[in-house]
Amino acid sequence: MKRIIFNGCWVGTNVVGVSRYAYNIIKELDKLLEDSKDKYCVELLVPADAVESDLSFNNITIVKKGQCNGKVKKYFWEQVVFPHYVKETKGVGVDLTLSIPVHGIKYIAIHDCIYESFPENYKGHELHRALYMWKVKMVTKQEKVQIITVSNESKKEIVKYYNVASNRITVIGNGWEHMKDITPDERVFEKCKIDDKKPYFFALGSKYKHKNLIWILNAAKKNPEYNFVLTGNDSFSNESEELNRKKVDNVIFTGFVSDGEMKALMLNCEALIQPSLYEGFGIPPIEALSMGKKVIVSKASCLPEIYEDSAIYIDPNNSDVDLNQLMKKSVGDAKYILEKHSWKKSAKEMLKLIGR
Repeated sequence: MKRIIFNGCWVGTNVVGVSRYAYNIIKELDKLLEDSKDKYCVELLVPADAVESDLSFNNITIVKKGQCNGKVKKYFWEQVVFPHYVKETKGVGVDLTLSIPVHGIKYIAIHDCIYESFPENYKGHELHRALYMWKVKMVTKQEKVQIITVSNESKKEIVKYYNVASNRITVIGNGWEHMKDITPDERVFEKCKIDDKKPYFFALGSKYKHKNLIWILNAAKKNPEYNFVLTGNDSFSNESEELNRKKVDNVIFTGFVSDGEMKALMLNCEALIQPSLYEGFGIPPIEALSMGKKVIVSKASCLPEIYEDSAIYIDPNNSDVDLNQLMKKSVGDAKYILEKHSWKKSAKEMLKLIGR
């Protein structure tokens, strides 16, 4: 019986970004294992001091070990406790979380190459960036380690920056079904002082340079009949200083919002806008498509690969647009994209890769 052990350092924290990827694939994988109990023993190793959650599986065992509170303990858990447990139990280690243990793991997800492509994101945090890139370099030079990424564009970037053989990289993308489990929280409109009678466009993401939120601020000036609601935190980024200097009256920064608040904002918007200069996958547009919303995305990076003809495309370097005219553009059926990218499909591809 093959023992597979997933890194669960994210358990007890907000399930967003990379941890959302890990959680939803593991959740769907648990269902697939119903008919493979005699072939695989799958575990999720979590820190013993992780905040209790309602996480439970039918076919995946949750194992608690070690401490993870604080930066030093977290790093030790990721680099020592997790790989040591994998070794002592003769398991196959899988890290989908960007912990990137430098030894003892067989499968590691590298979601994008933003650290490499946008060093300006980490001004004042150069040591953090250098440590991350050192870990990736240590891992990618180990030929026995298989790499997982979320788009063909990201695969090309990993090959470019780390000279990795392409046959060591498997593309397993993101999904959208988690949106079905989220209840919209309409209180966000009052909480964030959003006039729900005035039509608005919606964007979410951190205030990093590559997110190109400046495009939205400039487009807002040219389209005053609309509001523009932007959610997300500015942790680790200096870009918020630049955005604040260019404040526009019809742009509302909400800060971090809950999943329920995010869904309410997405459901009521004219369209979701993602003007990014770079993405590994770009989850918000597929979340919006799953709710029947139009999406306006940049024609840069992986976005055309992922969204094909289901999106309205913009030049990320030109914000001189008439959104009324832009919204009249016809798009393809989102159903094709939702079938092409799903957590269920990704879990099947994951099991095929790590179960062989």
